[in-house]
Amino acid sequence: MGEHVEADNAEAIITRIEHKSRKIESLLKQYKPVEALKTALEGSPPKTRDERCKFINLLMIQ
Repeated sequence: MGEHVEADNAEAIITRIEHKSRKIESLLKQYKPVEALKTALEGSPPKTRDERCKFINLLMIQ
């Protein structure tokens, strides 16, 4: 049963990623890079060791 739950969870994650990717592509085609970046960072963890991500998250807050 645990394997079935993990498979369902994996499918849900893949579906969310695919949806977000399509949304980002659409925004980029509309020349809306800021909105695309906001969408890409939406729901991402705020704590990271990568300084580039910290900088982008800081920009998003301001």
